[in-house]
Amino acid sequence: MKLFSLKLEQQIFLRSFSWQASWNFGRMQNMGVAYAIYPLLAQLYGNDQKQLTARVKRYLDFFNTNPVMAAAVLGILVHQERKGEGDYGLAVARSLNSLYGAIGDAFFWNGLKPLVAVLAVAVYFAGGGFWAPVVLLGSYNVVHLGIRYLIYREGIRQGLGIINMIHYWHLPEIKQGAGYLTIIILAWGFSLINVNMVPELCHPRGYFFFTAAGVCGLSLLRQRQMSPGKIFLLSLAAVIAVMACHHFWL
Repeated sequence: MKLFSLKLEQQIFLRSFSWQASWNFGRMQNMGVAYAIYPLLAQLYGNDQKQLTARVKRYLDFFNTNPVMAAAVLGILVHQERKGEGDYGLAVARSLNSLYGAIGDAFFWNGLKPLVAVLAVAVYFAGGGFWAPVVLLGSYNVVHLGIRYLIYREGIRQGLGIINMIHYWHLPEIKQGAGYLTIIILAWGFSLINVNMVPELCHPRGYFFFTAAGVCGLSLLRQRQMSPGKIFLLSLAAVIAVMACHHFWL
């Protein structure tokens, strides 16, 4: 019988989705990581309850990182635990807390989410209707679930090698590019919202003016280090203001 079957890998991965369910102010995600890896610990040390209890307690120290990037950390922990080097794996995992927390939060929360959100809004106002929520949920989940499973499996296979693999992805640079793409789509969506809600702006000059103004204004805000989410809210406020007073300046 194989010591580490595919079924057990999948079980650990599915448990990682409850990583945040027992989040606490004391040690944050510690119970989540212990819960996720418990099936492996039970298989390896289940014949000795004292050793099993001791191994579980080792996973109950402080731990906190981005929930998606945590999949890579979990893969490393599984790899090292199978080698009998679980304590070393935990030391490496804790050293990755801040790094993967910063990279993951920036890429997924401040990069990917605003991008797919404004894309869905643009699809809706372009006449996509029902396809807008499909684009929103589909695009985000395909990307984040795909990355999550990939780095988990590669973490199990490569161990510490997954760190180099993620490094060569250049996620901070991709996030920056996603921010500028968000601005472009947001500016395009800005003109679509006006064209659909203010019939007078269907004139080509009005369409061009608001698209150009949107790109310039949003780029300026971006240069001031403003997040795409705040830019989106400011743009929405601008759209509402335009709709409220368009009769006076057209």
